[in-house]
Amino acid sequence: MGKLIFCTGRLADKPYVFPFTKTQVYSMDELNYYIYNNIYLITEDTFQYSLCDWIETELELPEIAQKIRGLLNHRNSLKDIVVSILCCADYYTEKEIRELIHIMEQIERMPLIMKRKIKADNYLKYGQYGNAVVEYESIVEAEESAIFSQVEYGDIYHNLAIAKAKTVSASEATKYYLLAYRRNQRQESLNQYLYTLILSKNTKEYENACEEFSVTKEQQEQLEEDVFTKELAALDIEEYAKIDALTEWKKQGKVAQYYRELKQMIRDYKEIYRKGILS
Repeated sequence: MGKLIFCTGRLADKPYVFPFTKTQVYSMDELNYYIYNNIYLITEDTFQYSLCDWIETELELPEIAQKIRGLLNHRNSLKDIVVSILCCADYYTEKEIRELIHIMEQIERMPLIMKRKIKADNYLKYGQYGNAVVEYESIVEAEESAIFSQVEYGDIYHNLAIAKAKTVSASEATKYYLLAYRRNQRQESLNQYLYTLILSKNTKEYENACEEFSVTKEQQEQLEEDVFTKELAALDIEEYAKIDALTEWKKQGKVAQYYRELKQMIRDYKEIYRKGILS
């Protein structure tokens, strides 16, 4: 049998919105759930006086609001604030709260460079790509990054490449995907490196990379089809609509006809695209 939870306070008319993730919460229980399940996102900046005001006015819990204000005024530790909020509701058991405290203590003991990586990863996860670029660049340039393994270091470059692609261009991301693959040897990093070479129309480097990394003709075909299909979706709505319409054939059991027409459309588009590359 599941545990019975008595809700604390009322359901808010207006939600509290966490600035970093834009997550909306409407009750004390939802606030507890957010904190407990996003503990790696929680920093001193998470708890503002605006949260206290919301708890007081929207949830009608002035005593809890005043308690948190007091902790903020006295600059209590992040752990003190989190535990106080979780203990104000019956959403989590004492055992679960103790387990969370243990996780927070582990985070506190992490080297600063590890904490910065968590911060950068969260920036990337929540679409704050400019901030992610700044954090990842500072990490790869820091001497403290020696604590990362080659695979971990490669993954940092991979994430930096994603952020660069979102903020600058696919061409700018290319070198970072290559740096990533040379370290982590992950197929995803290699694929993204080749994708960005295609997108940036860097034909010569693409051919050289396929040769260097022993990419088969079949793999090249699949990579190019993936890129061109995505480009059709993004750049040529009319053409992509034709491909989308072909799915009706597939639903009707005309599978061979579906794939034959789909491959022909992609070949035609790739031929036009290649002419653009070579011009």
